[in-house]
Amino acid sequence: MSLSTAGGIIKAALLGMFLCLPFSYVHAEASAVTSVCRDAKILAGDLEKEQQTFQSLVTQLEEVINGSASVSVGVIELQALLSGKDGEALPTSWPEVISCEDLQQSYTKNRASLIWQKEHLSQLRNLYWWAQSSVVRSAILSVWRSRQRLLQHEQELNNQLQNLPSVTLQTKIEALHSNLQAQRIAFFRLLPKLSEGINYHNVSEWIVLWRQSLRLIYEHQLPETDELPAGIQSIVVDHYRIAELDQLVMSNVVNNIRAWLWKKHQSSFARARQASADSDQQLLLDEVFAVRNILRWLYVDATVDFRQSGPGNNPVVWRFFQGFEYLFGLLSFFLLALVASKSKKPAADIQAFYVLKLRRQRGYAQVSRITLTISLMLPWVIGWLGLEYMESLFASYDLPLLLPLLSFARLYIVYGLLRLFGGWLLSRVNQQASVFQNEQQILLAERQTKQAAAIVILPWLLMDLVKLAIGPSLMLGIFDWITLFALWFAVGFLLGPWQREFILALQTFFPQRLDNLVERILNSVAFILLAPLFVPLFLVAVLVDFSQRFG
Repeated sequence: MSLSTAGGIIKAALLGMFLCLPFSYVHAEASAVTSVCRDAKILAGDLEKEQQTFQSLVTQLEEVINGSASVSVGVIELQALLSGKDGEALPTSWPEVISCEDLQQSYTKNRASLIWQKEHLSQLRNLYWWAQSSVVRSAILSVWRSRQRLLQHEQELNNQLQNLPSVTLQTKIEALHSNLQAQRIAFFRLLPKLSEGINYHNVSEWIVLWRQSLRLIYEHQLPETDELPAGIQSIVVDHYRIAELDQLVMSNVVNNIRAWLWKKHQSSFARARQASADSDQQLLLDEVFAVRNILRWLYVDATVDFRQSGPGNNPVVWRFFQGFEYLFGLLSFFLLALVASKSKKPAADIQAFYVLKLRRQRGYAQVSRITLTISLMLPWVIGWLGLEYMESLFASYDLPLLLPLLSFARLYIVYGLLRLFGGWLLSRVNQQASVFQNEQQILLAERQTKQAAAIVILPWLLMDLVKLAIGPSLMLGIFDWITLFALWFAVGFLLGPWQREFILALQTFFPQRLDNLVERILNSVAFILLAPLFVPLFLVAVLVDFSQRFG
């Protein structure tokens, strides 16, 4: 090869290398840009997924509020959706700018949408759950549980009616559902006003909704079903019963919120009544409607069969288990009475042990009285606490027919406690007056304590039933005063035969210069009404005397 040829080859090689350098640089730069956009695309995709997740949550919650939520959204799903325990990923902090210009516009749009969805979801949850009281939260879940029960049964009813030319029946059912739906939407529309500063305007709106819910139940009568097959007739009747139950639940729930407003926001409630010019008679009439609805709900809820047809839903089996639950509930009363009565002996044994141990110490008599009182009171206290637990148990296991029995059982405890207090009061009065009771006076005291306790029983029972049925209300306030007056009269009636002994007992505590005043006040025909005024003073004096002796 000649020298000139070799030189040409070298020049060509150098020229080629020089020409390829820019292309290599451009290719490396393009690869770097592609890598950056690939990472930004992954980031933008994750952002879009989170944005869609929160948008779906907001949509679901808005569907709940406007009444269009699917029947698949059950109570558990609703509670998780409202409380934020529905499993969505923890919110991520997204940068404002990404390194890929081609994706920046869509990324910015999704980021802004995500921020808005988060804020909107938080606001909705605060209005409908986080800022609400336990009473309102329980009301929301009760309304939704009843709604789902009705919609599930509606699906089964529609399957049965789809091959039947019963246009009139379907129209009536649609009208029924439309009214119930409107009532639920009105309920959810007013909920945010309970999470803010409640004023009399908010209370007025709830009173209006409460009155509407009381009377809506009786607007829809069961249509004629004689022309339908027997199986279809049965399911139509069941559906109307479930719809009635749905409205009764709504009525009870709104009444619970009304009772909560009455108790927690008395001034706003009173001002709302003044603004609407409601009379006490009208309010009492509405409360009578509420009591009637409660009684109707007790029956319907216990008897309606709201199960869907299918395997495992045999009505005989369902009735058997329901009967077993009620039987167990009834037996729990006897079990509680047995436990309470059996507690008296160990309490008496403990009392005897401590009395024997302290018999030579100062204050022996006082300790003996205290421990004896504990052993006498313990069975009644156990019974009262047991009834409180049974009330929550019956409510959780959906045994509404047993709830009124709690009032009668509680009344028996009240009767026993009043007899104990009456017997102790008479004994202490005679002891303080230094009067020894003969056998005839002891029998009179026993009869007097029974009669005095009986005076309080009826108004106390009515007060307890009204409290259980509609809660704080004008009616309950009236029965509170009636019960208080009955208790006042019962104390005066109890002390009536011991008028002189009570006067002497008071005079032993009061300064001597007040003896004539006490004599003039109590030694009159109005003793029965005046004596209860001095009973608190007598009890305080007994307590002071006891502490001085024990000290």
